[in-house]
Amino acid sequence: MKDSLPQIYVFIVVLVNIIINKEMRSPFRSLLVVICLLLAVAHLFSTMHVADSFRGPRDQEGRELSRDVEVAFLIRKISELEDRAARSREVALAAQRIQNHSAEQTHYLETKLIRIRKKIEECKRRLAKLDFFAPVLNLSVFDYERANPPPLTENWGQEETANQQPDEEDGGELSPPPGEQSRGVHGEIHDEVYIIPVLVLTYRRVENLKKCLDKIFLVMPKEGFRLYVSQDSLLYPEITNLIKSYGSKIVHLIHQRNDTGATSQEQRQGFKVYYAISHHYGWAIEQVFSHSHAYDRIILLEEDIDVANDFFAYMTAMGRLLDLDKTLFCVSAWNDNGKPELTHDPAMAYRTDFFPGLGWMLTREFWNEILTLHGGWPNGFWDDWLRQTSHRRGRSCIRPEVPRTFTWCSGGLGASGGQFCDTLVEIRKSKVSVAWNNMDLSYLLKPNYDLWLNELLSSATPVSGLSELGVVLSKQKTGKEIKIHYRSDEEFSQHAVDFGLMDDAKDGVPRMAYGGVVTFRFQTKRIHLVSKQRLYR
Repeated sequence: MKDSLPQIYVFIVVLVNIIINKEMRSPFRSLLVVICLLLAVAHLFSTMHVADSFRGPRDQEGRELSRDVEVAFLIRKISELEDRAARSREVALAAQRIQNHSAEQTHYLETKLIRIRKKIEECKRRLAKLDFFAPVLNLSVFDYERANPPPLTENWGQEETANQQPDEEDGGELSPPPGEQSRGVHGEIHDEVYIIPVLVLTYRRVENLKKCLDKIFLVMPKEGFRLYVSQDSLLYPEITNLIKSYGSKIVHLIHQRNDTGATSQEQRQGFKVYYAISHHYGWAIEQVFSHSHAYDRIILLEEDIDVANDFFAYMTAMGRLLDLDKTLFCVSAWNDNGKPELTHDPAMAYRTDFFPGLGWMLTREFWNEILTLHGGWPNGFWDDWLRQTSHRRGRSCIRPEVPRTFTWCSGGLGASGGQFCDTLVEIRKSKVSVAWNNMDLSYLLKPNYDLWLNELLSSATPVSGLSELGVVLSKQKTGKEIKIHYRSDEEFSQHAVDFGLMDDAKDGVPRMAYGGVVTFRFQTKRIHLVSKQRLYR
């Protein structure tokens, strides 16, 4: 506005001269006055319009913000939009559980979530354009697209499509907006509705793959999920034919098998297969997330995994915790100590610092962090890579007491050559379906969980080991918890062997441990193996 004042003064001077010029004929003078007034109004309007159509944020007086202020503005804007997305997603998921909700209302909620995500991406691109370096501030949530960022819209961060009104949070009423579309993997067009992609990775075990897919289609809800199957090369035509037999029910991905990256010693040990698996995993995850910008999480399975009847209910319910608690990085349906004699309550879940895998969920946010902060997906041994302290960064996963997956051990057909088959075949998935979406799972949020676990351990009865436990259980009539302390990895391993637990550790973390505590059941009694000293972070 201030920049336009000199031009306005010129109009005023010309106007005054016309009015006081008595030699000019009255009709001609009146016409010039009208023309000057129209020009002044048009100039004022165009100035105000340009001020409102800015590429970046400005202050209340219309001045461009400095780079540092703009960065702060963008970070705050992204945080606000992430909160809105989380709230909108909760509403959308709640609506899906209501049997009599209208299709128009569902469509409206889904489209609203997409619009919020687009605004978030626009803000991230603006940060990239400012050459803002995220890792310095440890802002792993952002995917900056530093190389050749796409062009911005003129009114970034506050755009609405031509046929949409401002939504409720912007102060207006919103009628259900039209759906948006994006091009799929093989050129097909898919409606952009809120769904969770399910990715099954396969190589050569055709019988297992058929059982896996048939069970998924049997228990997977008809809405809210989309199934992808990624085939590692076309070396096994029976796999290709099986996937094609399901038609449009499956999005078929084909990966060019790649087992590069192994050292000479690893090649001699036969470890190239672990590199092939890791390359396949990383490629397939990226393909699915690239398929639709609406995907904010993904469920991963392998061809030899069988899912429980309530697997998808468990995943959707636990997945909400990933939005609420940033100290979590995954949800797993597996429990390495899931033998029937070591479990009891099918409706119980726990936190663990050990990445379980075998049917798990990760978010796009964590995937972007892997790509930006950790130098990309590893070439080999991806699961142990995720278990490293430097990549876990103090975060945990959710795991059930009774597993929601089961693996058909294929002996020599698997990558490990049947290394853990004796243990894996003893682990059973739950036969009881739990209404996870109706449960209060807030106890799994870190502050609540830590308080709950500390209270349990404080009041638990200490015993020295399995031999003393039998005596205590014969005398103890209450439902009190039991705790057994261990002082070293060797001592933990001995207790684990005594009870039939898996006795190994990765990067110092025992399987299923949380803060050094491994929780399991013995004769339905809950037992805690507790570290006397903090063995890891």
